Amino acid sequence: MKIFKEEVKIKKATPEDFEKVINVITNAFNEEGNQEEQYLKSKNKFEYLFKNNWGLEEDHIGYKLEKADGEIVGFWSCIFSVRQINGKEHKVCNFSTWAVKKNYRNYSLLLTKAVNDLKDYSLTILSSDETSLEVFTKLYKFKPLEENLIIIPPLPPIRSSGISGYIFFSGKDSPPPILKDDHKQLFSDHRKFNASFLLVNEGKDYCFFILKKRKMKHLPFAYMFYMSNPEIFWRHIAEIRYRVNKQLKTFALIGEERKFRFGRPFFSFKKALPRPFLYKSKDLGPEDLDGLYSEYFLIKNL
Repeated sequence: MKIFKEEVKIKKATPEDFEKVINVITNAFNEEGNQEEQYLKSKNKFEYLFKNNWGLEEDHIGYKLEKADGEIVGFWSCIFSVRQINGKEHKVCNFSTWAVKKNYRNYSLLLTKAVNDLKDYSLTILSSDETSLEVFTKLYKFKPLEENLIIIPPLPPIRSSGISGYIFFSGKDSPPPILKDDHKQLFSDHRKFNASFLLVNEGKDYCFFILKKRKMKHLPFAYMFYMSNPEIFWRHIAEIRYRVNKQLKTFALIGEERKFRFGRPFFSFKKALPRPFLYKSKDLGPEDLDGLYSEYFLIKNL
């Protein structure tokens, strides 16, 4: 493979770069097959990365490597969000889709310098490969965010928890009126991305869940991206595990280990991630961060 050596600059990427960047993604990630067909597939799969999905004021959607003639040869997606965490507003950026054309791979590390422009953000990487794992842990001091998943198969509950407040709803539905404003915002921001929602209502308080059906090893799982009240989850896990898997027609419920503050549920299994999720933050810890507002919602079929 021929390696090109010429002037390449890193610049902010905008939605207007969509067509050119899709060419980069197609070149970087697709080894075989009809190029036009692969291009159309990439265009459909990654389109949400190029939209302002949550009405933020950011003027870009990541960074690009651009030659003097205007050709884009590299791209790094940044998914920005503003979160209410522990009663305060925090800016978060999920890094995704690090793609460089094959003949320009020697310039790949240039894109990572964008980390230095985002010092006011808490940063996450939820799909690292061996290269990015080494680069971001050694050069930029990222730390492990998560290393294990907890797999919870369905079991019929031996007895009812005594409450009837299990409410499933989708993005096409109106949210239950008892949802607090911050949870209504989470629902509104994720409703168009094929998420499923569950409310377990105890009367005085509730637990709000955001889940997504994902295929892993060709089997359907219910991936739990958010739960608002781990204590309520723990009290009702017997019915939740049964109801969620029955409702979504999934093989098991999956959550990230750090979210299980009261221990692992009975008859559950720990599975190590191939590579850890990573984060870097001045004021947030692993327990504060999650997979909402991330590539798992914006990239189709991820």
